[in-house]
Amino acid sequence: MIRFPKNIAHLSGETGDFRAGGTDIEARRQRSLILSTSGTQAPVLITDLRDMDDLNKIELLEDGSVQIGSMSTIEEIANHPQLQAYRGFVQAAGGLATPSVRRIARMGGNLLQQVRCPYPRQAGFSCLRTESQGCPARFGMQLSHALVDLGGCIAPHPSTLGMALLAWNAQILVASVGPDRPKRSNRNALRKVPISDLYRHSTTASAKPHTLTKNELLVGVVLPLVALTERSSWLRFSSRRFAEWPLVEAVVALNISQDQTISDVRIAVGGVAAVPLRLNSLEASIASNGIDAVERLIETEQLFTERFIQTAYKEDLLRVLLKDIFMDLITDRGL
Repeated sequence: MIRFPKNIAHLSGETGDFRAGGTDIEARRQRSLILSTSGTQAPVLITDLRDMDDLNKIELLEDGSVQIGSMSTIEEIANHPQLQAYRGFVQAAGGLATPSVRRIARMGGNLLQQVRCPYPRQAGFSCLRTESQGCPARFGMQLSHALVDLGGCIAPHPSTLGMALLAWNAQILVASVGPDRPKRSNRNALRKVPISDLYRHSTTASAKPHTLTKNELLVGVVLPLVALTERSSWLRFSSRRFAEWPLVEAVVALNISQDQTISDVRIAVGGVAAVPLRLNSLEASIASNGIDAVERLIETEQLFTERFIQTAYKEDLLRVLLKDIFMDLITDRGL
């Protein structure tokens, strides 16, 4: 059964699984990888959000921040004039997947998509992501898995946009929906959540790679006002140029003054852990030591602990990637 609500007020009954662009959920349905709430292959309720026009807006707010509706397509995000100040973010949007996918896929779906690990995407395998126990990847081939061991599932988080938004400490907007929402909840009230809290890693059995409950719908993202001196850039390494998830990727945002002083350095990385990460230590070191020390710090700073042997190559790739991004920004190409 598929429902097509017109607005959030219509989401008072059972919602089941939400469908945005459908680029992932339909693939999983066809392979019988989506179960009913009873854990069986019984028909699954789908709530299709395509008619919810109030979730398909990108607008400049009074305080200078920009709000992006969760049903905005990736293509719209990459090309929207209000978002061009967030260069690294729109680069990431314009570089992921393929043009045909970007025309259909929505921001909300990208942020909340399931992991791309081959184990839970095959019928017959059980693991933490199928709400069972264990992680087969820990004892099998890990070449495309995480570099950093956070415990539990070791599939790298798949959301390029989630990683990019982390560089701006973006806030997500969450609405309470469904029959089990808190009784005192105001239907029109939205909860603001830091993007970092959306991806808190869990070592327990859970099919969700995010922290939203079945009573919650991601309705938008708010990017803060950026400084006039800010520069940002995105790059990734992948096994092929298009239609592939990254082995590693990163967005760097920073401010560079006229006297070439670096400040407010933010480095977000993806493809290396079960959640997108910020390299806080490297950020602080670069901000303290300045432009001349950037290459040395990227080469020598300890980025991670508890690394997997099979994916150790990802740290080398990441260091090369970060050098390229900083060169882009320092030489004014990141304007």
